[in-house]
Amino acid sequence: WTDIAAGLAPVPARDAYKPRQAVALVAAARWITAASLARAETRGIHRREDLPGTDHRLSHRILVGGLDTVWT
Repeated sequence: WTDIAAGLAPVPARDAYKPRQAVALVAAARWITAASLARAETRGIHRREDLPGTDHRLSHRILVGGLDTVWT
């Protein structure tokens, strides 16, 4: 994250949105990973070998955010 947070290589003006999209995708991937690590079950595409089942009592949203420091 620290390598791309400050920005990527310069691009022509017509492609100015592309580095921002790349940074946004990395941020989203970090949030998805943090949420999956905070979840104590298998749910959606996140599969845990140690907890293979889904517990419907845990069916709630996990709030995630942050850029430099991801929080759940």
